[in-house]
Amino acid sequence: MSGRLPSFGEASRAALSLTLLRMRRGRAVWFAAAVGGLVVLMTLAIRLGGGVAPRVLWDAVVAWPLRYVVGVLVPFLFCATALSEEVEARTITYLFSRPAPRSALLVGKYAAGTAIGGLVVCASVLCVFLVAFSAGGGDDPVPWGELGRALGGFALSTACYGAMFLFFGVLLVDAPYLLCLLYVGLVEIPLSLLPSVVRVVSMSFHLTNVLGKAPHEQNPVLATWNPDVPVVASACVLGVMALLFLAGALSMASGSEYRFGKA
Repeated sequence: MSGRLPSFGEASRAALSLTLLRMRRGRAVWFAAAVGGLVVLMTLAIRLGGGVAPRVLWDAVVAWPLRYVVGVLVPFLFCATALSEEVEARTITYLFSRPAPRSALLVGKYAAGTAIGGLVVCASVLCVFLVAFSAGGGDDPVPWGELGRALGGFALSTACYGAMFLFFGVLLVDAPYLLCLLYVGLVEIPLSLLPSVVRVVSMSFHLTNVLGKAPHEQNPVLATWNPDVPVVASACVLGVMALLFLAGALSMASGSEYRFGKA
């Protein structure tokens, strides 16, 4: 009599464990940690140099290095090649021939990448905050509440970007980096900087809004083109888009056969 087939949850947990084990042996974790460490060291160098208020330093590092480098690059490293690395290692046929849903295997890999990526991103945010306000908040108290908001916002954006890059990696298995880089360079970052309503398409804009750092247009004419988006709405957008990108990736992985012929 045949044994019981693994459930969706059991298969996901097995994929999660195996992916975490592989990450320990890979270079992505070290590279991601190095990226976060460089941003922290840059913040420390500026802090030791003096002349920059803690609040100004914190806002500047969040606005650029953390948001556009660490917040995007780290989930990219862990999720974009979740499927292509199996193709290159010629293990995709073995994995997808197991008596378990393909979607469960991909969910486990996504969960592992998002967990480690979120840990690296949030650790970087925490270290930058502690360095920036190491001597207090200057004329203002240390904004501990803002730290919690930043940790929550970056954790949510990591889940969203991870699902996005996973989707692109499944969509173009042979060149996952290409599609991810094109989207980030031509859509995600440029749209977040445009003074127009189209910026709401960018997940980076919604992250900025969740962090409470989105610009508010004072000119009444321009304000019609730059409407203020509620923070809760931006948080919901990040969460919903993460689910949609993940659902798209799972659907494609479950229904596509030709993508795995190389294995």
